[in-house]
Amino acid sequence: MVAVRYIKEALQKIEISKIRFCGGKVAEAFEAQGMTKVGEIQDKSLSELTFMLHGDESKAKWLSNIANGICFEDVAEKGPPTTATGIKTFNQTHDFS
Repeated sequence: MVAVRYIKEALQKIEISKIRFCGGKVAEAFEAQGMTKVGEIQDKSLSELTFMLHGDESKAKWLSNIANGICFEDVAEKGPPTTATGIKTFNQTHDFS
């Protein structure tokens, strides 16, 4: 959990290509402008982002929101693990005998 006042700072060093749905063409569009980190696009205007994304205003608005820590995606509750590898096992570290 990150406090709201620290979200922009926490996102600054994340690579744009690591954001969900920002690989490929989106990351390449920003790399062509010399931008690879989220912090480099946080203060860009919507019109600047739209221009960099070749006129795709909806994607520019979405990316601006994500870069500034705003996400409208619903949070879904996770159920129990579905595979045996999803359960943690701990190796013994001390033998108290």
